[in-house]
Amino acid sequence: MDIKSDSVARRIEAARAARLAQTEVSSRALLVRCWAGEASPRQAIKAFCVACVGGTRAEVTRCTCYACPLYEFRPFKTAREDGILELKAPEADPGMAE
Repeated sequence: MDIKSDSVARRIEAARAARLAQTEVSSRALLVRCWAGEASPRQAIKAFCVACVGGTRAEVTRCTCYACPLYEFRPFKTAREDGILELKAPEADPGMAE
């Protein structure tokens, strides 16, 4: 391993260690599986959501990032929340009709 790649590897290791320290214990093993390439796409989405909201599963249920492409796929939704967001195409501007 050359000096440059060794430096990058150390930065990656430090960043991952910092992320683990910020993440609740119950989600740490999932992050490690993702980094090792051993997680399913659904598990990777779960790990991303937990990391996005600061490392706690409880915050994922309160996510308000409606524009996130993963919003409808986020884990830890209540049954009531499933399917409540209806996306509608923007209505055409009447002044633009030809």
